[in-house]
Amino acid sequence: MPAREILTIQLGSHANFVGAHFWNFQDELLGLAQVREGQCAAKASELNPDILYRAGETAQGILKYTPRALMFDLKGSSGSLRLQGEQDNASTLQDCTPVVTTWSGAATTHISEPIPQSTFRKALYAEADCGMEFEGEAWPNEEGSGAQHTANVEEEDEEEDEEEQYDPSTDPMAQAAATLEDEVTFWSDFLKAELHSRSVYELPGMHLGVAAFDAYGDGAQVVSSQETMEEMTDRVRYFLEECDHLQGFHVVAEGNGGFGAVTAHVLTELADEYSNVPRMLFNAAAPP
Repeated sequence: MPAREILTIQLGSHANFVGAHFWNFQDELLGLAQVREGQCAAKASELNPDILYRAGETAQGILKYTPRALMFDLKGSSGSLRLQGEQDNASTLQDCTPVVTTWSGAATTHISEPIPQSTFRKALYAEADCGMEFEGEAWPNEEGSGAQHTANVEEEDEEEDEEEQYDPSTDPMAQAAATLEDEVTFWSDFLKAELHSRSVYELPGMHLGVAAFDAYGDGAQVVSSQETMEEMTDRVRYFLEECDHLQGFHVVAEGNGGFGAVTAHVLTELADEYSNVPRMLFNAAAPP
């Protein structure tokens, strides 16, 4: 039976904080899938990653799953997040010299300091760049998710593993996770899932911490720009073009403030272009 895909749309910082927890839960569910007769158990069970995830390919030609999701937020709100493919292009960004054809004088380039990474995000990037070490033989994932699963071991080895007690003090990821309570500033600081390069869109001209975005009129002014709305709708179409049987939209949004106007405009566009597709809205209100 073909998968019926869902596109998740998150609007606002609080919505993206909620979404980060949601995708972390999904990541844990996929990670708990065990090898069963050479196939991922997640594929054989009710958990179908093709509904919420898209299959993509890295620069090295490796197939992997990334969330079928769009995150809209203010500029600077994504922190030190690295999107899929950016690790290959990050070194070239510093060497880029702007070309100004109408100016013959000297040009000075000002580069802001990079946002420091949380300990947890550093551990995630180290794990992604170096790869996970597995004991025993690794099964290839026949469905192309890019995940590796340890092979079945003999019963004697399983009994020995059950007797061994897990020690978080020897787990680098557990040690990094213990620092989250003191280090989390952005929703990306604790997001485990790797995102597609077109998943995150920061609203132009609206910077986090510079000006308040708490009035409905602020959001209405942003979506009044035809260029901004075209960019937002183009990103929606990009992910929907990969869907064969679209099931619906999950919209997690801040109903108050500037993102209330952005959400209203996005929902109107979805209703106009995809009138027969259901839309489920979740309001992510800011804490009192």
